[in-house]
Amino acid sequence: MKKKTIYCISFFVASVAIVFGLIVTMGAFMSGAAFNPRINSRQMERIFMEDYELLSIVTQFLKSPTHEGSSVTRDSLERGEMFTATGYRIKILDDEILSVLKDLLNRGYSNIGTEGNTIWFLRWSMLDHGRGIARTIDGSDPNLFFLTHFEPLSKPGWFYYEENFNEWRRQNSN
Repeated sequence: MKKKTIYCISFFVASVAIVFGLIVTMGAFMSGAAFNPRINSRQMERIFMEDYELLSIVTQFLKSPTHEGSSVTRDSLERGEMFTATGYRIKILDDEILSVLKDLLNRGYSNIGTEGNTIWFLRWSMLDHGRGIARTIDGSDPNLFFLTHFEPLSKPGWFYYEENFNEWRRQNSN
């Protein structure tokens, strides 16, 4: 009888541990944290220094007024294009720029574009949050639509940035 009670208690404790482990694991997968951990400003500084030359080449290309409000994603780049905010497609004719953009996307950037005085390189995103590297054309602070936080990086005019739609909406609801 005593063995049966110990067996039942052991089975119950093991079952609770397994269920708890499954809940924690499912939560990590559902939040995306298991496969897409957030990048902080120190990590972004390291990434920035590794990719600085490529980022600078793209910045020189995108700071042309004809590229204002445009963006590049993996899908658009497969067609050799970038999109404007108004939905127009711009063909990218420079093979070096195409190559550099592909290299950056292969390094983990998911979207590259311009907004006002700012050229941005989105490196991490999850639902309504985004983090990346920004370069301002005129040396002022970055100007991104849902910007909630930014910090200067080690080179002038370059910034680590965070966008969070819900936080931005809360801050600007007044």
